Amino acid sequence: MFESFYNGRILIVDLAKGTTQEESLDEEMIKQYLGGAALNTALFEKNADSDPIIIGCGPLTASFAPGSCLGVMTARSPLSRQLVHVPLTWQTAVETKLSGFDFLVFLGKAPEPVHLWLHDELADIKPSSGINEKDAWEITDFLREEYGDESIQVLGVGPAGTKGSSASRVSENYWGSKDKFALGAVWGEKGLKAIASRGLGFFTQPDEVFPKAMELKDLLLAGKIKGKGGLLEMLDSLGANGKAKGILEKFSHRRNACFNCPYACNEFLMMEEEPASRKRSDKEEPGLQINNVSDLLALSPFGEDSLELLRKALKLGLDPTFCGLIIKKKGLDAPGAIKELDRLAREGGELGKEDLPNFSGVSPWPEEVKMESFLVQALGVFSNAVPPRPVIASYEDFSISEDPVERAQWWMKRQGIAYVLGLCPQLALISPELKGEDMVELLKAGNGWGELSVGKLEEIVKNMIVSSLKSKEGEEDINQSLKPEGFDESLVKLKEKFA
Repeated sequence: MFESFYNGRILIVDLAKGTTQEESLDEEMIKQYLGGAALNTALFEKNADSDPIIIGCGPLTASFAPGSCLGVMTARSPLSRQLVHVPLTWQTAVETKLSGFDFLVFLGKAPEPVHLWLHDELADIKPSSGINEKDAWEITDFLREEYGDESIQVLGVGPAGTKGSSASRVSENYWGSKDKFALGAVWGEKGLKAIASRGLGFFTQPDEVFPKAMELKDLLLAGKIKGKGGLLEMLDSLGANGKAKGILEKFSHRRNACFNCPYACNEFLMMEEEPASRKRSDKEEPGLQINNVSDLLALSPFGEDSLELLRKALKLGLDPTFCGLIIKKKGLDAPGAIKELDRLAREGGELGKEDLPNFSGVSPWPEEVKMESFLVQALGVFSNAVPPRPVIASYEDFSISEDPVERAQWWMKRQGIAYVLGLCPQLALISPELKGEDMVELLKAGNGWGELSVGKLEEIVKNMIVSSLKSKEGEEDINQSLKPEGFDESLVKLKEKFA
C-alpha cells in the first residue's frame, strides 16, 4: 500500500548506548497517521520517557509532487515545554529519505558528542570530537570532506546549540533553518552534533503519479505565482519595510528553489563580489543565502551591515529574530551587535531573562501583524518562520472570512496538511490552487488507498494538533504587548476549535 512513497524503515538511535536499530514502518501506522508531523507525534508519545527528537518525512517527500521538499523535526521545545514541529526544507529531508530511512528517533543522551552518518541504507554513529567546537559552516565543510561528497546534506548545531543557548537553532547546511523553538539547545543537551545524509536510493512511484503531479505543477505555475519569484514578491505582499527590500535589490545574485518547488523563495546575496556578475567567485565566502524571510526582516534595520550580522548568526547557529529583538532592546550599533552575537552563542542562557516580547520564546513576526497572526504564534505548534498569513495570495483567494479565529484555524490546518504530507508549508500559503483534493488524489494514484479522503486527512491533522497542544507543561505567560484587544477571548475560541 505504501511502498511507492516510503522505504519502510524507522531508525532508532540510542545516543546513550551509541547503537542503532531498525524498526518496520508498517501499513497500519501509515493508515492511521499518513506520516510527517502526525507520525512524528505518535513516535514521540511512544518514546516519551526518553524525551526524544524525531525527524520524519511525509509520503510525498522526495516525490514528483510540486513542493515535495519537506521533512519535519519534532521535539519538546525548552522555551514553551510543548511539543513543536519544525519544517526542514531545501534538500536535507530529501537526502535523508533517499538514504533509506523514513523516520529517525533519537533516544537518550550521548556521553560524548556524536554525529550520525546516513548512506546506502546504513547508519553509523561517529564521535564528533573533530567538529564539536566548529561553527555550522565548518561542520558542513568538514563532513562533506570527511565522507567525500559535496552533495551531502547536513543538519547540525553551531556553538550556540552546544552551549545550550535559548537563542540557538538547528541549521540546515550553511543557511540556518526555520527552527524558532531553540531545538539547537535540545541537540546540544543530548550530545547530538550533526546528521549527515547522502541519498543514492530511490523509490518507484506508480505510473499514475507523474502525470497527476505535472498537471498540478502546471496549475500552480499558471496561478498566483505566475511570473513571480524570489523574496521581493513575498516582502511586497507582507508590507515589508524599505530597508529589507533595498538590501535584496542591491545584493541579490540568484534565486534558488527547494527540491521540486515551482516557486524559488531562496535568495543568494553576493556581498564580496559584484552581484550582477555570473562568473564563479574566487572568494571563500562571497555571500550568504536567505532561506527564511524573517531572518532578513529581523536584522534589516542595520541596513547593509545586516548581511554581516546574518552571516555571523548563521555560522554560530543563532536565530536572527531572537538576536534582532535583543540587539534592538539594547540599542547596539553594528560592532556592538557582533559582540552580542558572540555572547549569546558563548554564554547560552534563558531568553526569558531578557524580558523580550515573545510567545514562550517564539519571537513575533517582525512586521506589523493582526490578531490572527498573534493567535497562531501563541499556539506555538508550527514554526512562525513561515509567515503567519497568506503570502502573495490573500485570504480572499483562499475563501477565508475576515474573522481572525477562522483565519487562524485555516492557517493551522493548512500548515498541518503540509507538515503531514511532506509539502512545503510556504508554498501552501502562496498557492490557493494547491487543494486538499489534489493532494489526496496524488496519494491514491495507483496505491489502492481508496479509503483516504480530504476528511480523513483533516482528521489526522486535527488529532496531531490536539496532541501537540495537550503536551504543554505549565501555563502560557504571554507578554501583554502581544495581546491586542480581544486576544484572550479569541485564543480560547481557537483552542476550542481543536478541542
